[in-house]
Amino acid sequence: MSGAHASDRPIVLCVDDDRPLLDLIERHLSSDYRVLVSDSGEGAIEILAQTPGTSVVIADMKMPKMDGVTLLAKIRVQSPAVVRIMLTGDTDQAVASQAINSGQVFRFLPKSCTREQLRRAVSDAVDQHQLIVAEQTLLQGTLLGAIQALMDSLAVVNPIAFGRAHRIRRLVLDLAKRVELLPSWSLEAAALLSQLGYLAVPEAVLERMLAGDRLSNTERRQIDRVPTVTCDLLGKIPRLEPVIEMISSLDAAFESRVSDVASPLDLLRIAADFDRYLLQTGDPQRAIESIRSHVARYPSSLISSLAAHIGADQQIAAMREVVLNRVCAGMVLVDEVRTDTGALLVPAGFEVTAGFLERLRNFPPGVSDRAIRVRVTAVSDSPAPQLAAASAR
Repeated sequence: MSGAHASDRPIVLCVDDDRPLLDLIERHLSSDYRVLVSDSGEGAIEILAQTPGTSVVIADMKMPKMDGVTLLAKIRVQSPAVVRIMLTGDTDQAVASQAINSGQVFRFLPKSCTREQLRRAVSDAVDQHQLIVAEQTLLQGTLLGAIQALMDSLAVVNPIAFGRAHRIRRLVLDLAKRVELLPSWSLEAAALLSQLGYLAVPEAVLERMLAGDRLSNTERRQIDRVPTVTCDLLGKIPRLEPVIEMISSLDAAFESRVSDVASPLDLLRIAADFDRYLLQTGDPQRAIESIRSHVARYPSSLISSLAAHIGADQQIAAMREVVLNRVCAGMVLVDEVRTDTGALLVPAGFEVTAGFLERLRNFPPGVSDRAIRVRVTAVSDSPAPQLAAASAR
C-alpha cells in the first residue's frame, strides 16, 4: 500500500489533545494511510464533514470539552460507515461498556500499544470499513431494485394503496426532519412497503375501508390479513428483516409508553393513521383531531410535531388546475382520475412520481387530456428510497 498515491490511500482521522502523541501516530501510519489529525472533538466533527470517505477514526478517551465516548457516539450517528477505535489509558470497565453501547467501538487500544499493534488495529478497521461500503453498495442495488419492482406491481394492481404508500413515506421523512430523528433506509422502505399486502385486497374493499364504510366479516378478515400478507411477501427478500419487524408491529396491541421520545415505528404509525383519517374526513385539521383522540397511541410530542407540520404544509401549498398530461413529479392530485366507465385510475391525494408519468402514457384516450386540480408544495422528494448507509444503520 505504501506505493499508492496519497489520494488513493484510506483516510484515518486521529483525535487527541496530546500533540506529541498525535505526531507519533501520524509517523507510524503515514506510509500506508492519509492521516488527518485534530486536537479536539469539535475539530474532528468539522474535519469529517469536510472529508467524505473517511475510513477510520481513532479517538482518545479523555479529552477536554468533548470526550472520546461523546465524539464516537456523534460519529456513529453522523457518519455510520466510519469505523471507530478508542485510544485510552483507562482500564475502567464501565468506560469501556459506555463506549461500546453509545459509540459501537470497533476496538480498544491502550496508549502503551506498540507500533505493530496500532498498525494491525487500523488495518483491521480499514478492512471492516471496506466490508461496510461493499454491503451498502449491494443493498442499494439489490434492495432498491426489489422494492421498485414491488411498488410498480402495486401501482398497476392497486393504485389507491400505491398512492397511500408514497404519501406515508413523504410524511414519515418530513416528520423525521422535524423531530430530528435520523431517517434510516429501513424506515423509508417500511413506509413504502407498508401497503404491499393490499395486493390481495379488492380495490373496492380498500376504497370502502378508507371511506369508513361498514365492512362485511369477510372483507374485515381481508383487511386484517394485510400485515401478514405484506410480511410473507417481504420474507422472501434477504436483508429486509428490520422492515418486516416494523410493519408487523404497526398495528400491534399498544403497551404503556415509558418515554415520550418518538421512535421510527411511532413515525410510521402516526403517518399511516393520519393518512387514513385524512381520506375519511377530507380535512387535515379533522384528521389531526382524530389523532388526538387516540393520544395514548403516539408520543404527545410527535402529535404536536405532526400538527405543526400539517399547518406549515397547508400554508406553503398552492392549488392550481392543470391538464393531466402536464403534471410534474411532486405534484399532489386533489381530484381522483377515473375512466369513462367509472374505474379508478388514480386516487385523490396521490403524489405524482416518475413512474406514474410513464404509466400516464397508457391511460385510455381522452383521460390524459382532462383538467384536474393539483397541489404544489415548496419541497418535492424523490419517490425512490435512499438505501445508502443501510448496513451501517
